[in-house]
Amino acid sequence: MVVPLSFFHAGWATATLQWQKVVILYNAGSRLRTELTKSPSCIGLGASQVTIREPEMVIELRHLPNIISVLRILLVYPVVRMLLALRYDWALALFVIAGLSDALDGFLAKHYHWQSRLGSFLDPIADKLLLLSCFIVGGWQGLVPGWLVIAVIVRDALIVLGASAYYLLLRPYDGQPLLSSKLNTLCQLAYIFAVVCDQALLRLPAGLLNLLAALTLFTTVLSGALYVRVWGSQFLREMQATRSS
Repeated sequence: MVVPLSFFHAGWATATLQWQKVVILYNAGSRLRTELTKSPSCIGLGASQVTIREPEMVIELRHLPNIISVLRILLVYPVVRMLLALRYDWALALFVIAGLSDALDGFLAKHYHWQSRLGSFLDPIADKLLLLSCFIVGGWQGLVPGWLVIAVIVRDALIVLGASAYYLLLRPYDGQPLLSSKLNTLCQLAYIFAVVCDQALLRLPAGLLNLLAALTLFTTVLSGALYVRVWGSQFLREMQATRSS
């Protein structure tokens, strides 16, 4: 089955253009360093008098995590297409690529301090689109229990509604993701990987799949309840402070 490529042209063109600009700026910076080193006018100047700045290159490079997140969003479509076409081998390969890209953009953002407001939205959106799509398709195909699909959808819906209410009534929520939420994302990734791997490569023990499903359900309910508790208590405190002021 041939997957249409027109859906990806705009995204790949944007990412390629950004990368070309990074390479051009890097090469320009290298030539500038070479010219300053060889230039006779620089002889006798102290280090404090010769300053080489590369702000443009840094500005471009710091967008790499966001570009990777956008590419991960674009991967959702082919993953779903492969699942619907029962091409689980291709779906597994694309799912692994998406998972590795998630780890890569997280490493770049934290290691090089390239965090951004946009990235704080793109990264979880990419994760949720991928996982939610896989759970819905897996549930439709009978690979994922219906009760687990419902739990995942309800939990994500509660978070979206809570964040929307917080934004409309108070302000954008600036809190960090809870540890239970990160654990839940890890469990969901592991479970979907195991389910697709069970169809693509080798049959896994039913007990292992049931254990991963139970862990995913537990962390889904736990993280959803903690989000409601944390956001709810903070919302009430800020509402009371607003009224008293």
